[in-house]
Amino acid sequence: MLYLILSVSRNAHILKERNARLIASGYSVASAYSKEEAMEKLLEGDFDLILICPSLGKDGCQLAKTARRHRPSIPIVSVAPNPGPMQDCGAQLAGSSPDEIVAAVHEVLGNEHSRFAARRFANAVPRFTRPTTKTGPQFSQPGPGSNLKAG
Repeated sequence: MLYLILSVSRNAHILKERNARLIASGYSVASAYSKEEAMEKLLEGDFDLILICPSLGKDGCQLAKTARRHRPSIPIVSVAPNPGPMQDCGAQLAGSSPDEIVAAVHEVLGNEHSRFAARRFANAVPRFTRPTTKTGPQFSQPGPGSNLKAG
C-alpha cells in the first residue's frame, strides 16, 4: 500500500534529503515549508502521516495540535532525538538520522495499517446504491390518484 506523508520543515536542504530517503523507502511525500502551508495541504489532501521537523520550533507543536483538531486519527511523527514539547503534543518521536526517521515512519504506519486500510475501504464503497434488476432500475407502479397510467 502506498502511503502519503506530509513532510514539514523550514530547512529546504534537510527536507529534500529526508524526502528523497522516504521516497526511496517506498513512500509518497509532499513537502511544506511552514505551519500555514502544511495546514493548507493537510486540509486539501488525504495524508496518512505528518512528519514534523524541529526547525519549526513552537509552530511544530501548534501544527500538531491544529492537525489533531481537524484530523484526530492522523499519526504525527516528530524528528527529535529526545523527549520534549512535541511528545506532549501527541507526536511519536523519531531520531534525527534518516534511518531512524524511516524506521519510525515505518513502525507507525505498519501499526496503523489495519486501521488505514479499513478507513480507505469504507470510504471507497458506495454507501447508497440504487436497487436494480437485470434489465435496469426498478420503478414503482403509479398509485391511485396519479395521472400516470401503468403500462
